[in-house]
Amino acid sequence: MAIQNAEIAEKKTDVEAIIVTVTAQTETANAQSAIAIKTEKELAISSVEIKRIADDANIAVAAAEPALARAKEALLLVEKSAMVEMKALASPPQTIKDVCTIVFHYMLN
Repeated sequence: MAIQNAEIAEKKTDVEAIIVTVTAQTETANAQSAIAIKTEKELAISSVEIKRIADDANIAVAAAEPALARAKEALLLVEKSAMVEMKALASPPQTIKDVCTIVFHYMLN
């Protein structure tokens, strides 16, 4: 009987150690699960925000396309004398500088 009690006590100790290990692993898994759920929610919010920004950008591009088409047509009407006149300006106004910068970037693309 004493041998059986010793075996039971040993098994009880082993089971208690297993319970402690399982409890610790369960707590770790629950913490990781909570982090995963939080991250998933943040990503869902980010996805919605990204879609909204993309939609806004698409609307802005659609609105700008007619102006770009008109600008392309206007470039075809620029005469050489106008270019010579701009070139002759020692210090052109900022508006002319801006337009020339835009035309330069357009021509590169």
